[in-house]
Amino acid sequence: MIGGCADPTIQGTFGTNFSWKGFQLNMIFRYSCGGYIYNQTLVDKVQDADLRYNVDRRVFLDRWQKPGDEVMFAKFGDGFGANVGHSTKPTSRFIEKNNYLDLATLNIAYDINMPWMKRIGLKRLKATFYMNDVFHISTVKQERGISYPYARNFSVGLQARF
Repeated sequence: MIGGCADPTIQGTFGTNFSWKGFQLNMIFRYSCGGYIYNQTLVDKVQDADLRYNVDRRVFLDRWQKPGDEVMFAKFGDGFGANVGHSTKPTSRFIEKNNYLDLATLNIAYDINMPWMKRIGLKRLKATFYMNDVFHISTVKQERGISYPYARNFSVGLQARF
């Protein structure tokens, strides 16, 4: 990338496991600091927005309007905005530092231990909750799932051992 290197200075994962009175908590985080990314969302949804459709408020509030304005987005007209057939050429204006922290995986479990379990021959009963992509904090505000399907998934389970 000419305007900045996409490779982060540092990236990785870290996590924690915690148990207390039958509860278990497992979290895995991902992080990245120092890389740059071209924010195509700003180009598509703000700079080149089609005014015939629902648009982001920045389309109207953050554009150049009068001499002396210091804004990121060009004025309407001259091929910008709702004019069909125009697209903004790649520019360094939309290159942003890509620092983020994700809670990638969350597991919560509880070991149920009740007196009635022994009477029916149940040795273990465990309730579980799992979720991926719990949250994403980033210096770049962009749509997720543009180049790949994005879905936040969760599951609930009950494990029994006799």
